Amino acid sequence: MEYLVIDLRNNEGGLDEIGCALCDLLTDQEYTRQNLGIRKNAQYKIVSEHGIHVDGEFADLKVVALKNYECVSAGDGTALYLSKLPNVPLAGITDPCGCNQETGGSIVLSGGTIIIGYPVGLILDENSVPNVDTRADRISRNPVEVRIPLDYDAAMKIFRDKQDYELDWAVAYLEGK
Repeated sequence: MEYLVIDLRNNEGGLDEIGCALCDLLTDQEYTRQNLGIRKNAQYKIVSEHGIHVDGEFADLKVVALKNYECVSAGDGTALYLSKLPNVPLAGITDPCGCNQETGGSIVLSGGTIIIGYPVGLILDENSVPNVDTRADRISRNPVEVRIPLDYDAAMKIFRDKQDYELDWAVAYLEGK
């Protein structure tokens, strides 16, 4: 394998541990990725630490990770963990959503037509700060590092020709084109 494209676009999440395991393979440096936490007495406190058990099998591999606004929850967390690796730039037309918190609560309206998920647990970094915390400005705290250009030609490839423009861009990026 010469290159790897990690496609996190439209990733609705799951378990942060899966993203951590992926990072295990792509780094030879150990550091904390995510912790479960609570808010107590107006402060965030870590209650369970989850570090990386470095494997590093693919630490020298040239990688790019694709993400977009539909990259949420553990998908968003995985993008954050990957962004800390020196060999994995994050690329996309848009930034991810900015909501890496443990969801689990839901409000169901209109007979299941509308479902609103909300966090029930905090994902904290090693400094007891929420990993990716959406605020009122709705600006992602983990923006893409490489912006994939969106122009007329790109729009035509996406909408008219039904091409996966972002994936094609990522392959060309890795090949140095």
